[in-house]
Amino acid sequence: MSSTSEIPPPPEEATDAAVVPPTDDGSGQIIPLKNLPAKKLRGVAYPYAIKTKWTKSDGLVKSPYAQDKQLIDVSKYAPGDPVRCPHTGKIFIVP
Repeated sequence: MSSTSEIPPPPEEATDAAVVPPTDDGSGQIIPLKNLPAKKLRGVAYPYAIKTKWTKSDGLVKSPYAQDKQLIDVSKYAPGDPVRCPHTGKIFIVP
């Protein structure tokens, strides 16, 4: 048996506790990925999803990877949880 542990390290927490995820202003403009705040998990930075100002539910967001696609229901997840984009298969963070 190996004496080294095969358990992956715990996710790194965001260094800035005051991260404010972006909100769509309804203009239809695409926000470049480099301008979105991100959270590091296991050494990889994942962007936050984009909140929408025109939805009544806090559980609907835009994927940072497919901002022109249908909204995604993330109401089952807690803020800061990683979620896979159903449009692209890439990971983003719940705001």
